[in-house]
Amino acid sequence: MAMSPSHPETAPTPVEIADAVAVLEAEPLSATGRAALALLRNALLTGMVSPFARLTARQREVARLLAQGVSNRGLAVVLGISEGTAKLHVAAVLNRLGVSSRDQVAGLLPAPGIDNAH
Repeated sequence: MAMSPSHPETAPTPVEIADAVAVLEAEPLSATGRAALALLRNALLTGMVSPFARLTARQREVARLLAQGVSNRGLAVVLGISEGTAKLHVAAVLNRLGVSSRDQVAGLLPAPGIDNAH
């Protein structure tokens, strides 16, 4: 995760926020910390940031390939995983993005050449 607290004028990207939430979820927190984390998680899940930011780095990679029309078998080859694991990744991406088909994924991805956090 690339956070830069020494540069407060640079706002964190949604992906950096999602990564920070993932780090905090693994840490023991006070009641106040858990409440703050719940607010951040809710912001991510309710679309206050890009749906793409809700994905892990691997899921973002899978989503990009899905948007290009790559099949499960193609995903398996490109990612060096089994076809069954590719299917699990596809299901996880669809679930996390709240869509029901592979075709809908492309509409949620940032335009090529745009920072993937927007």
